[in-house]
Amino acid sequence: MSYPSYGAPAQGGGAPEYAGIGVRFGAFLVDGLVAGVPYGILAGIGIAVLPDQALVFTSIGLVLLFVLLVGNIWLEGTKGASIGKKLLGLSTVGADTLQPIGFGKAFLRTLVRGALGACAVLQIVNAVVANGDSRKQSWHDRSVGSVVVRTSSLAGASAGAASGYDPQGGYEQGGYEQGGYEQGYEQQGYEQQGYDQGGYERSSWGQQSTGYETGSTGYDAAPASGGYEQPAGGDAGGYAPYGQQDEPADPFAPPAGVTPSATTQPIPTDAPSSPEPPATGGWGAPAAPPAPPAAPAARAPIVRLVMDDGTVLPRGERVVVGRSPVDAAGGLCHVLADPGRSLSKSHAAFVRSGEDLTVEDLNSTNGVAVSRDGSEFLVQPGAVTPLRVGDKVLMGDRHVVVEEI
Repeated sequence: MSYPSYGAPAQGGGAPEYAGIGVRFGAFLVDGLVAGVPYGILAGIGIAVLPDQALVFTSIGLVLLFVLLVGNIWLEGTKGASIGKKLLGLSTVGADTLQPIGFGKAFLRTLVRGALGACAVLQIVNAVVANGDSRKQSWHDRSVGSVVVRTSSLAGASAGAASGYDPQGGYEQGGYEQGGYEQGYEQQGYEQQGYDQGGYERSSWGQQSTGYETGSTGYDAAPASGGYEQPAGGDAGGYAPYGQQDEPADPFAPPAGVTPSATTQPIPTDAPSSPEPPATGGWGAPAAPPAPPAAPAARAPIVRLVMDDGTVLPRGERVVVGRSPVDAAGGLCHVLADPGRSLSKSHAAFVRSGEDLTVEDLNSTNGVAVSRDGSEFLVQPGAVTPLRVGDKVLMGDRHVVVEEI
């Protein structure tokens, strides 16, 4: 089986379908009718039917108008669509995250749109600018970094696809993790063909067919005819080849030509003999066997982070996750689906050092906990907590499991 290389294009995922000016104007009209019609009815009743109560009905109408306007802004910020956009199949989302932009940004966006609407010329120019933009962004969209898209196109879209980074289809599935580093490096490189099977263990210290201990010309085995094991006699002028040494002279033998006598008899065998040469350190002495090679250090397990929906988080030195994460340290940012809004925008950071993995709570609202061996403990905000294989990291309604590859 072949695998795509690092950074190879992935299948699926892409930019959503951006909504044009016409359908957006239609949604704006629907929103205006939703908020304005109740006010008009109440004001009309107060003026035409009950003129004595005109102020009361008009005040009630104004309050209802305000509530409907704010409610529409809240729906657009938290759910992604006002009533008008919902009816016409549109959504207002972040340009980079494709997630709802929140109430604050939605309110600011409405204020900018209202200010532009006070001048007909600016409103027309704003529409022309949006119509000519590749993502149909108007000035009030650009003020908060939002886009208006067809809701039906969000299911097949990927966050960041317009800028070239696709966390679901680019980096993770087709690049670094599945097709690049993990499968290519492990199966074809380091583990199967490199270190374990054909590298350090079998060739160098494992088989030792021509190595240090048992080699045919090694240190311990008997040397060839030209080796230097034992010193030769003084007449040889140094060291004779192995097996051709002269007999060492007997220090207790009488001089040549002298007949042994009572005074020249050898020392009895029970007398102390000359000291034996040291076991090691001299020429010809048996060499001490070399120390066995140290076993290679155990390789740390390669781990990955798997979300509760089966999504594998990007593999990087620092990965920040949350509802709409940002990271001043320059780490990877991965958006997590959060329909219950239990996650903070930048909830937690996972940091790798080699194969060591830690988690840090980025001052999240609902906190971070680690479930290990049947018990749970909280991660203190700002503290670095080591993780190991089998740990489950709990973040609001979501969790991620540390798995060994």
